[in-house]
Amino acid sequence: MKNSLLIACIVYTIFVVYGSLVPWQFNSLPLSEAWFRFRNIEYLTLGIASRADWVANILLFIPLAFLWLGVISLNQQIIGRCVSSVVVLMVSFFLCSTIEFTQLFFPPRTVSLNDIIAESLGAAIGVLAWWIFGKKFVAWLESWKINKTNSVPYLQIYLGCMFFYSVMPLDLTLSPVEFYHKWHEGRVILLPFYGLKGEVFRDIYDCLSEVVLWLPIPWLWYKLKPLSRVELLKRVLFSAAIIEFFQLFVYSRVTDVTDILLALVGGFIGVRLIALGSSGFALVGSGDSGLKHYQSYTVLYAYLAYFLWILVVGFIFLYPYDFEWTYLRLSTWSDKFLRVPFYAYYYGTEYRAITEVFHKLLFFMPFGLIGGYAFRPANSRNRVSIMILATIVMTAMIIEFAQLFLPNKNADITDVILEVFGGYLGYVVVKQLQLTKPSLPGLKNNLEDDVLFVDPRFNTNFSEDSGLERRLKNKKSYTNGSFPFLLAVGSVFVIVGALIFVSGSESMPYNVRELFAKEYPIISVLGLTILIYWCFAYPLFSLMSIAKADRLEVFFHVRFLAIHALIAWILVRAIVPLESIYDVLGSPILSIPVELELAFRFLGLFGVYSLIILAATHTALFWIVSTWELIRLFVLGFFWILLLLPFGYWIVVIKAATDNLTELMANSGYSFSIACVGIYCFLVGWLGSSVLFLTVFNDFRRVVIVGFIFIISFPLGYQLLSWGTEQFILKYDAVFSAMQFLLSTDRSHLISGGVLRARFFVAHFWLVSLVFIAQAPLLMIFRNLFGSKYS
Repeated sequence: MKNSLLIACIVYTIFVVYGSLVPWQFNSLPLSEAWFRFRNIEYLTLGIASRADWVANILLFIPLAFLWLGVISLNQQIIGRCVSSVVVLMVSFFLCSTIEFTQLFFPPRTVSLNDIIAESLGAAIGVLAWWIFGKKFVAWLESWKINKTNSVPYLQIYLGCMFFYSVMPLDLTLSPVEFYHKWHEGRVILLPFYGLKGEVFRDIYDCLSEVVLWLPIPWLWYKLKPLSRVELLKRVLFSAAIIEFFQLFVYSRVTDVTDILLALVGGFIGVRLIALGSSGFALVGSGDSGLKHYQSYTVLYAYLAYFLWILVVGFIFLYPYDFEWTYLRLSTWSDKFLRVPFYAYYYGTEYRAITEVFHKLLFFMPFGLIGGYAFRPANSRNRVSIMILATIVMTAMIIEFAQLFLPNKNADITDVILEVFGGYLGYVVVKQLQLTKPSLPGLKNNLEDDVLFVDPRFNTNFSEDSGLERRLKNKKSYTNGSFPFLLAVGSVFVIVGALIFVSGSESMPYNVRELFAKEYPIISVLGLTILIYWCFAYPLFSLMSIAKADRLEVFFHVRFLAIHALIAWILVRAIVPLESIYDVLGSPILSIPVELELAFRFLGLFGVYSLIILAATHTALFWIVSTWELIRLFVLGFFWILLLLPFGYWIVVIKAATDNLTELMANSGYSFSIACVGIYCFLVGWLGSSVLFLTVFNDFRRVVIVGFIFIISFPLGYQLLSWGTEQFILKYDAVFSAMQFLLSTDRSHLISGGVLRARFFVAHFWLVSLVFIAQAPLLMIFRNLFGSKYS
């Protein structure tokens, strides 16, 4: 125990000294002049704005004196502790005086008598705290060291950090006058959601972050002892109310009843997630086969969760997505990235610095949690731990590298350190709390109505009339319904976030940005999300209906094409601005009604895609399902494709209303090479569906094969589109290719060469990913159907 305290003392002392001299801008100064200045430092009159700095200096030296006195006086008698206390106080005073003297050589730092008094006072409080709480603290550490799976320390630390952050920046007040000013300035809000700022993105982020912060609280209480739903929510509500109450005494913080309501929402979601997890453990089956079935999907779910969280972090950290892809920003990366750690944190308030630290730690902790949970059985091997840590480092580096191209972002080595440390903390928590997948075939939980869940170590059995028993008898597996729902929600969130990024980023091709209505961008994003799901998921749904019916439909492709194209047109007409529709389909030129002509033109264009994506999904389906009905349907599909594709060619090319599309095709569409465009569309659909099907059904040998094809598809797809599209277009007083026109940000900034190829690679990756993401929830719902037909 003494060695642990000594290590903590050394680390914290280094932190105090280092933090007191940041940003480490040394300025040479004669010792005589420095000593003269130090002897004449003044006591500064502090207002409420500087009160936080005073309190921060006090808090800085409390742990220092507390820990050093613990190291020196551990197991000593009263006389020895008294002598040690005096020594610690003298050394603390000498240290804070030395720090203030040294700060004279680092001009950005402010030297004042206030700091010496505050830090000395903090040391005195730390010594007193050891006399009062020292034995309890040692007992607390020893109990934690003996039983690291005990959730009490984690709950205390988590709630303590939340409380500490809530009272930052420590400009505490008890003055009735200042209370009145706080009320008058609108920092006490008693009406729910009245304090929202009116910025959609910022308000959503604030609300969701508040909800997410309270998600772990019910789980930590659950690890401690079994509690009912009501008891858990009461504890969450009480904790949130206490924190908001103490924020009343922090002058610059806002006390808002909305935070209490959002905490309650987070607690409720946390309760439901724990119930879901407990039910999932119990419902995997009582035998080894059930356990293996549950464990076989854990790694897949971890990969999906890790990928989804990367998108969430990128969505938050890269806002507002105003990228500037210039060499100048990249050439100066070392000046910003390799600065002294915590350099940027000095130029701001203490509250801002603490906010950034918690921001980086908490957003990267899930990466460690996911990796540690998924590979828990192999955690004893250092190789796995190193791989997980290396993945977190790579993720942090990618995020920071992307921030180099954002004008208002600071890409800093400090952020990488904090982000990696946050991921490592999450990994350690998994290891310490032993968040394992069930390892005993007889694992069961008591989920009666009055008690939400019971820790497995109590070894209780199901009651005869429990709610879980009824679900076992009358319903399918809970995970069969709940996980697809959560996956669907997660996939929607990913697509919505990606579309918001695309709609607001100037680095995106203007042809894509024009699909969003400027008057109602959020509605456009939601509508396009529905359109994406319809375009990619309905082919799979139709094929699953055939597989379920187990019979052949001769006119299946005609019915599919009519429904797929008609609903797609309704969505496009309702979502996409009419001007953008004209840009793609052409302006009406026939004597028939305008809407009817546009619908026919869309049917011809979309019908080609519809049949291709159906064929691609059908081909990928043969990885996992082989029935004579599907094989006959596949052969019949070739007949309908040969019959219907000429109709689409006649509408799109021969009867083109304008040259908007045909000018992009090789030889204006009158060339067999345009078939390469169709082959590329088939390749994208087949890759997305194949990776999904084989991953869900754990055919990892074939996943490797498809993965190799996926890697090859990047240069292959680029070449296919180069063959199928026009290479020389003379327009807008410039000569460019169709690929340049489609992928450039605008007409005046045409890209070429490696930049063009890189942009295509990114677009290709996202197209395949969209197929995967859109079809994943549907496949999980019908997993049992395909499982029964697995070849």
